[in-house]
Amino acid sequence: MALYAFDGTKQDDRGTGSSWEAVAADTNIFRFYSAYTGYAQSQGITTNYIPGVGTRFGVIGAIAGGAWGVGWLDRINDAHDTLCTAYLAGDHMIDVIGFSRGSAIALDFVNKVARDGIQQDGKVIVARPSIRFLGLFDTVAAFGLANLGFFFASLNAFHQLTLPSNVERCFHAMSLDERRPGFVNQRVAGAYEVWFRGVHSDIGGGNNNPGLEYVALRWMFRKAIACGLPVTEANITDSAVHPEARIKPNFFSDLSALTWRNVKLTDTIHYAVGQHPVLEDEPCNKVPPMCPIETLDFEKSRVALPAAVNT
Repeated sequence: MALYAFDGTKQDDRGTGSSWEAVAADTNIFRFYSAYTGYAQSQGITTNYIPGVGTRFGVIGAIAGGAWGVGWLDRINDAHDTLCTAYLAGDHMIDVIGFSRGSAIALDFVNKVARDGIQQDGKVIVARPSIRFLGLFDTVAAFGLANLGFFFASLNAFHQLTLPSNVERCFHAMSLDERRPGFVNQRVAGAYEVWFRGVHSDIGGGNNNPGLEYVALRWMFRKAIACGLPVTEANITDSAVHPEARIKPNFFSDLSALTWRNVKLTDTIHYAVGQHPVLEDEPCNKVPPMCPIETLDFEKSRVALPAAVNT
């Protein structure tokens, strides 16, 4: 059993405290990784946390990683090398999570696993190994200076961002209220996708807004438990819904905001959206009244709502 956790742009594990639930600045990727690792350490299970692009080489690395995706391929190749070593040592259960551009990297990674298989000395030993679980937090694929509205979708031309058939289950938590043009969400055909209240970092974490961040995290925990991953109900208890939570204002978001994300009539909405009433002066996306709602009970299921057809 092994976890590969790809964090978002300029996100890493520095500055974390003694317990994941106490650190509001952590991302949901690091929180999920920490919960998984807590069990893994006692069982000899491999866990791999991969910091986001832009976390190396100081300011220059932050700009190069954020604007041009420098480091994307290095992370995928390093993770694949680690996977091959672990797999050949007998660790055949593979789980993957990602946030933001880390989600796009996670998608590219599982495609590389499907394409290149498990290799030893340059030879394919196992073709298309199965990925048990792929959890995505608000996938964003474009690079650029997103806060200022400059982004380059063409840089994704050499990356595979579709869902390969070797992934058994894929879950995608998406932000209803993100409006920045550089943060256009990447829909994933074949994944079970659910909309959540909040902006981009309210879904993936790192926004110091746990009242919203923990909603998507709890949902992902429940999907993971349903799929057999080593996280527990105790992790879910620590991720309570707070109806009083609000979308935090952001100067750059408001400055570059263009339009709301498109919510389709067939899209699934998380039940907590209705538990977070917004203030009159708080910008938020509207939800079509006929959208299917995922209830608390169904949150514990590993299958999609029967009425939901995500395309």
